[in-house]
Amino acid sequence: MSVFITLNFKAQLRRSWLATGLAALAVLTSAIALTPQAHAEQSQQSAAEMLQDGLDALLDRQTDLAGQLFEQLMLTFPGSPESARAERELGVLGTASRAERQPEEADVFAHRNPRDEPALRLKFAADAGDRVFFAENSAVIGGRARALLEHQARWLAVRKDLSITIIGRADDGASADASRELSAKRAEAVREKLIASGIAAARMQIDARGTRDPVATCRTDLCQAQNRHAETFITLAEPRNGAFDAGEAGVPAAGRSQDLGRARATTLGGAAGGGLDRDLTVSR
Repeated sequence: MSVFITLNFKAQLRRSWLATGLAALAVLTSAIALTPQAHAEQSQQSAAEMLQDGLDALLDRQTDLAGQLFEQLMLTFPGSPESARAERELGVLGTASRAERQPEEADVFAHRNPRDEPALRLKFAADAGDRVFFAENSAVIGGRARALLEHQARWLAVRKDLSITIIGRADDGASADASRELSAKRAEAVREKLIASGIAAARMQIDARGTRDPVATCRTDLCQAQNRHAETFITLAEPRNGAFDAGEAGVPAAGRSQDLGRARATTLGGAAGGGLDRDLTVSR
């Protein structure tokens, strides 16, 4: 009798272990077979939580922590709505940070001596970068270039006393006319991105140089790639009656028509007015 009870107990114990193992296997299989939609929902929830943490840090005035959280969110969940919101918040943080430092910078250039322009350009290049590069025969702004132009816009938003010339260049290989048109498209793409980032169109003009005035004169592809760029060139704007016209973001009204005229004259197809075909490519 005791032998029968012992055998029966062992059989029940084996069945219990089997049931537990099957349950664990089912849980594991369910996790592995999670649908893409479920993965997306989990990711979006994590992105939302990260965004909320960043916003909470802003409320607590922990701006450094908030900036780190927003940057991490953009890296981890690129293209998500939360990432777009984080990018906007970073832009606000950057503008506020530069506005806090503006009095010191204004003191340095308060007398508005044109001889200070080279030093100001060096500071602009060091703080934000002064040019973006393009792929061969392309005027499409890549991800790294977009980020750099957003840095430029935050810097330029603080210094409303500056005029901006966007110099487009192209590498050798195409005809002079085609290279000039490609350089105009590159400059126009930068101009449109700066406008989208909050810089007034009236502050900017375009100089499409094509293959003229190259920054590098050479034959190798790697070297010529240095000429496939658009440069943001800044100058001190002339004040009108001792003050800037706030309605045009610091560009004196007296110089607007002249600047716009020069812009139209230096581009093909009305690039200064945004009339170029954005899909143009140049065959080499």
